[in-house]
Amino acid sequence: MSRQAINTGDSANDNSGDPIRLAFEKCNNNFTELYANLVTFLPSPTGNAGKFLTTNGTTLSWTTTTFGNAKISSGPTPPGSPATRDLWFDDEGGRLYIYYDSAWIEASPPLVNFKLTVPPTPKGVSGDSQGEWTADYNYYYYCTATYSGNNANIWRRIAFINDNTWTNP
Repeated sequence: MSRQAINTGDSANDNSGDPIRLAFEKCNNNFTELYANLVTFLPSPTGNAGKFLTTNGTTLSWTTTTFGNAKISSGPTPPGSPATRDLWFDDEGGRLYIYYDSAWIEASPPLVNFKLTVPPTPKGVSGDSQGEWTADYNYYYYCTATYSGNNANIWRRIAFINDNTWTNP
């Protein structure tokens, strides 16, 4: 069966289009055909956890994708027998890892304790937390200690300089 087009008429409410019942019969027939073909067209996901759906331009298949010599996989647990440069996306934790030097290294670390302030400099008052950090175009700031009461929190800064080196003023 080919796609059944619904006649919508020449203009709104001119009664020259398909009646509602016929229009919905055409919709149902179109969806029935699509779903029947979808089941035969898509490969079964059973046994393909951690693989990706790929195409050669004609057919679809499940595969462990490679990028150069590196494999790319996903799933709740790391793949077995990884090689250096392999990537694994933890689809339960939402984190990306790269296999390097015999270990999975997180490539998307969370920005825990990152404080973006406007302007991006530390407040130095209560509300800051030890371990917080922020940066602007000139400095990287790190909170080394916090105090309560009237004592200001202690922040350290490292200057960025244009020759690709850094100093601690």
